Amino acid sequence: MRQLLDKIGTRQRLVHETVERLPEQITRLTEQLAAAEKTLQRLEITRETILELAAEDGAPPPSRCRPVTARS
Repeated sequence: MRQLLDKIGTRQRLVHETVERLPEQITRLTEQLAAAEKTLQRLEITRETILELAAEDGAPPPSRCRPVTARS
């Protein structure tokens, strides 16, 4: 019986450490996601602006200029 209680205590400590660590990881990942989304938005705006300027000059869009879709 004592061995089982020791195993439960060990497991409980490990899970407690995980619970303490996860919020920090979530915060870091949230910050990374926000930065990546901001960069993606800037790139999309840049692409649109280039296409608009090219169209104003009567230039055809570059042959490889196609929207990039997010991966699942």
